[in-house]
Amino acid sequence: MKKDLLRKILISTGSFMVLLAIFSTTFCFGLASNSGIVSNPLKVDNVVDFISLVLSEIVRVGAILCVLALVYVGYLFVEARGNQEKISSAKKALWGTIIGIALLLGAQVIASIIKGTTDALTN
Repeated sequence: MKKDLLRKILISTGSFMVLLAIFSTTFCFGLASNSGIVSNPLKVDNVVDFISLVLSEIVRVGAILCVLALVYVGYLFVEARGNQEKISSAKKALWGTIIGIALLLGAQVIASIIKGTTDALTN
């Protein structure tokens, strides 16, 4: 029980640190120019570009998490050692990971279609 709690704490702390590193480098550099005036850190001027920026960051973080999930699923298959219950659990985790990857890519495709449509309508 304590081992599972420790694992959850380590995974959540590591995930938070990765997210913090990605978002801090993306959003915080270049906040102030030489004149002392604070500039727009997001470099977007409208909502569509903002949503596109946020979604691209989500996809970037999600891709890292998907790779880690696939590694973990591989570990589950190796750890199963022929035990049918553990193999079925690993298969469920694999399907969950595959569905997560499909949702992540599907969201990116839908967002790019919507952005293309709104760009075509505004021009």
